[in-house]
Amino acid sequence: MIMTSFVKYKIIWLHYGVENAKWDTPILMNLQQKYSDLIQVIPLNVKELSSLSDLRQIFDKHNIGLAINRVSDAQNPTVTKWTMTILNYVEQVHKIEVLNGSLCYSIGMSKSLQGCILEESLLLGYPKTKIISLSSFHDHPTKEQSKHVQTAGLAVGFPLLIKPNAGGFGKGIQKVKTKLQWDNLFLSPSSESLNFSFISSFQHSNDFVLLLQKFHEDADFYRIWHLGGSVQFGIQVLSPNKTNSKIGEDFNSCVCKSSSSNTSSPLTFLWFEPDETIKEEISRITDACKAAMGSVEYLQHKQSGKRYYFDINMLSTLPHLDVIDFKDDQEKQKWKDPHRQVADYIWDQLNR
Repeated sequence: MIMTSFVKYKIIWLHYGVENAKWDTPILMNLQQKYSDLIQVIPLNVKELSSLSDLRQIFDKHNIGLAINRVSDAQNPTVTKWTMTILNYVEQVHKIEVLNGSLCYSIGMSKSLQGCILEESLLLGYPKTKIISLSSFHDHPTKEQSKHVQTAGLAVGFPLLIKPNAGGFGKGIQKVKTKLQWDNLFLSPSSESLNFSFISSFQHSNDFVLLLQKFHEDADFYRIWHLGGSVQFGIQVLSPNKTNSKIGEDFNSCVCKSSSSNTSSPLTFLWFEPDETIKEEISRITDACKAAMGSVEYLQHKQSGKRYYFDINMLSTLPHLDVIDFKDDQEKQKWKDPHRQVADYIWDQLNR
């Protein structure tokens, strides 16, 4: 970002180093191309910010107009707690608005809380889920504790997913297809306790909380990006054979990488334009979470059409044009650069 002493606005860009580059660089490039003489971006890597005194010096030196939080809520607990402290400091002490601030960030850190908001507060469809806290289990759960988890899985039904509450990018998600497979997880040669074979699942959860969640195989999988309370665009996620939306064992629907990359997702992403009902539901979700930008994922039952919202992503991992499949040129013409939209949105927030 070009720095100049004559800029109209100064903004803080909270990030987490190179891990953010693939998501942040396209947005920052658009800010530079269009607003370099008007906006100065002050990047702050949270892992390099050693104290709030360092942050205070920035506020003393600069007249900050806005802050943007680009730190993933799926980082390790040390990073997320420190990020929460920074966000609250900016909001409460300096009274500066943060796009995807402390409330939004705290909701993003907990899939179980997201489920409560979706199902209990917004009355939207949500997969049947049981929440299990393993904080007191450690590596040697008692027979009673293991039995509690086993019973919870039976109540959810099969197939089910074992999901980390505070994980991200599909890490640690395990699929259990049948009751027999579930029961086998608890078999142990010892009569003293049951085996906790799925202990690896919660190694990916920052808070040692798991979700046992019903997996709807007879449903299509969608992801919708939003900005400022409105839908940007959507995709339908297809399996490698491109014949249906059953995502198999790959639960990472991140599409931020270029299709020319060797590390691109094996999934296929079809352009999808949500109807007005879905747009209204997405708007309600973003408002409840105070999310300025991000994405929402849901399953839609093939026969009944019922939607099951299951994940609210606060870090907007926007894709590039070349990873999305369009039905025809007419559909492709509807594409608008989402990174430029974010840059324009930041400008609009500064000029309210």
